[in-house]
Amino acid sequence: MGSNNNSVALQYIKDWGYCDAIQGEKPEKRLKYFVDEFDRWFANFSDEEKIVIEKLLDRFCYYSKTRVNQYLEELHKELFDAHHLKNNDTIYTYIRRRDGFLNSSSSFLNDYKTVNRINKGMCSDDIGNIEESYWKHINNIVFIDDCLGTGDSLKEELEELSKKVSFEGKNIYFVVIHAMENGKAKIGDENGVTVVAKNICKKVFNFEVYGEDWELARDVINKASKRLGISERYKRGYKKSESLMAFSENTPNNTIGIFWQDVEDEYASIFPREEIQRPGAHELKENRKNRRNENHNSKTGA
Repeated sequence: MGSNNNSVALQYIKDWGYCDAIQGEKPEKRLKYFVDEFDRWFANFSDEEKIVIEKLLDRFCYYSKTRVNQYLEELHKELFDAHHLKNNDTIYTYIRRRDGFLNSSSSFLNDYKTVNRINKGMCSDDIGNIEESYWKHINNIVFIDDCLGTGDSLKEELEELSKKVSFEGKNIYFVVIHAMENGKAKIGDENGVTVVAKNICKKVFNFEVYGEDWELARDVINKASKRLGISERYKRGYKKSESLMAFSENTPNNTIGIFWQDVEDEYASIFPREEIQRPGAHELKENRKNRRNENHNSKTGA
């Protein structure tokens, strides 16, 4: 598949339904980057690898800010219509990071609250601290996030919260834009969580996508990832999620690594993850780099 004047990238934009998003005075930043950088990015791969990647792009799910807000409104309606929730016994919350910093889940809760005009008194940044006098009146707990990958994050959050509050008799819902089928089944079976999602997807390396060559396709991506320096941990997405998704704000690490993981001075991806800036982060990064160099030199005798 050859590209000419970004025609290939523009075709994907069209297929994803985003032609309007890259036009006008304020085009969507990440989609514009996709179009501008596609030829450069695609040139990293062999002809065999390109054939596999084309099918991945055919199934890639990109969520613009406008589309996310639309979906959050639709999901809220589905939540109430299908599960008969009431506002006066429902609390909305998000999955917290263990290190105390904010994450995409907290941002999605804020967007969900705004789009659906939910009173801030019905939202919590730590339901474990809700007083018993209020907790006993809550029947429905709704976690909001951008995606559901393995289900481990929510499982760990529930385990931590259960040290503070009892979920007995409570209905737990997980509202997400994009869910992986195996993660949905996992938290449903193990934690009794009801998942409300806009898109539910299977791991991409399967017979339905690649036919009898699905294992070969997976191996092609594994080898390309290794050649480009993609971390073993992420070459098929976090915990081998094999997801294909990106949002206007960021790309979940469940997505196959070649789409988002940059390798310093070696490889620049097409949907790079946001670089998180924290106090002292630069110094920590430099210290880790120096330790790696020291370890390498000690092994080589340099």
